[in-house]
Amino acid sequence: MHDPSNGVEAERLLAVAHRLLHAQNFNECRDFAVLAQENDPLLDGTDQILAVADVLMASQTKINNNITDWYAILQVNRRSDDLDLIKRQYRRLALLLHPDKNKFPFAESAFRLISDAWKIISDPSNKSIYDNEINETKKTTTMKTFWTVCPYCYNLYEYPNIYLDCCFKCQKCEKAFHGVVISPLPPIVPGKDAYYCYKAFFPIFSDLNQGLKKDSTVPVPVSVSVPPQSESEKKVAPPATDVSTTTTAVHTKKRGRPRKNIQS
Repeated sequence: MHDPSNGVEAERLLAVAHRLLHAQNFNECRDFAVLAQENDPLLDGTDQILAVADVLMASQTKINNNITDWYAILQVNRRSDDLDLIKRQYRRLALLLHPDKNKFPFAESAFRLISDAWKIISDPSNKSIYDNEINETKKTTTMKTFWTVCPYCYNLYEYPNIYLDCCFKCQKCEKAFHGVVISPLPPIVPGKDAYYCYKAFFPIFSDLNQGLKKDSTVPVPVSVSVPPQSESEKKVAPPATDVSTTTTAVHTKKRGRPRKNIQS
């Protein structure tokens, strides 16, 4: 049996969601619209305001901070190739967002977004170009790496940039350390699989051909070839000082009463 009090509360919640949508607070707008729908599933307008909020939130999410996620705007899986499913989802959103039927703020903007998404994803040629663009952008982003060093045993590691400023476990001394960037890469010791210390003159021995042990808390580093060291990059320790040239003789006087000569 329908409770009239629930209907009154649902209308109040929907009004709050309407004000939040007008203020472009899409997250909280969606929360209040869901609460209104839970109090009264038959209340008109909840599906429409939810559709507006969902599409506009999806449009703000960029793939690798650059590409609009048209799949998220249509609320379908990015790996889906089911054109019938994509068509049904577009038609459902188009009915909810059409400006002639949806009078909520930004409904027209949301309708244009799903129309643009449909033009790209429904066409096989455009879809293929868009999918390739996503994959190339992901590949470029994941290939960027940074070097860091364990401050306890001075072992060097290279990780993808997504792990920058994370906490790592050194595979040599098994201590935790903060993954900060070392720039530039320390020069390699000629003829050995070892690097010079970043801020000292003694080498850090690290087997470059041996990968890290598999650990659930530590990502596997990327192994790269290190360019040969040029003559200008070699670190040379300061020459030792010749002590004999800097030491001065010190003459001392004997103190006390003079000794008498004892004649036999």
